[in-house]
Amino acid sequence: EYFVMMLFRKTVVANEPVVNYKPFSNSQMGRGLLFSGVTTKCGQEILFMTSHLESMKEYGQARVEQLHHCFDFMTGLIKTSVLIFF
Repeated sequence: EYFVMMLFRKTVVANEPVVNYKPFSNSQMGRGLLFSGVTTKCGQEILFMTSHLESMKEYGQARVEQLHHCFDFMTGLIKTSVLIFF
């Protein structure tokens, strides 16, 4: 079990952020995509994303697939501004 956390400044965010976690189906190390959508007080929608991809040389192909999974996930969110933190 993992503990995940994202911090948001209340003076900037208009809604209560909900943090979501989507595990990678090919992960051998329990990796996944952590994301949270928020609306700023000026009305801009922003999706914050972060991930810890597979590590070590022998998992290079899995790491590439996980990164593509992240990009595919973002592609489905055209209406939302996206900030990515890897």
